[in-house]
Amino acid sequence: MLKYRVRKARGFSLSEILITLTILAILGGMIMLAFGPSEDKARATRIAADLDALRSAVLTYSHEESWNKNAFDAAEGLDAKMVRIASISPYLDRSIDINFVVTKEGGRLLVGFQNHPRIEGGVPGKLASMANNAGLRNASGDLYSNGSSVYMFVR
Repeated sequence: MLKYRVRKARGFSLSEILITLTILAILGGMIMLAFGPSEDKARATRIAADLDALRSAVLTYSHEESWNKNAFDAAEGLDAKMVRIASISPYLDRSIDINFVVTKEGGRLLVGFQNHPRIEGGVPGKLASMANNAGLRNASGDLYSNGSSVYMFVR
């Protein structure tokens, strides 16, 4: 009579575990490649939204304080009143953790970020692609194309 040996299941073999981990690593890499550009787009959108919020806050502050165009022309008024975030913060709908600058170019007021730490990698390209619709500019007032400084016309 033939005797059959019955093998007890003792778990997964080492090769099965290694194959499973390799497949999971490959899938994880594919997911990271697929969602990497969306992170750049999200950062660019956040920067544009922060600039729009600053623009609105500066406009509201200027109207509340009954400023006119001549008040914006005075350099000492611009430095003393506009650059302080404490003056603008009540008009912001959220806190903005990056210091902003207010400058004039060609008689127009610009608000923006100089050397923004989050404008790196693929973010400048995403900002450039949305510059026309969002009204993003460079320091000279031209349409934003590249760089770590980005601005928006206040008016």
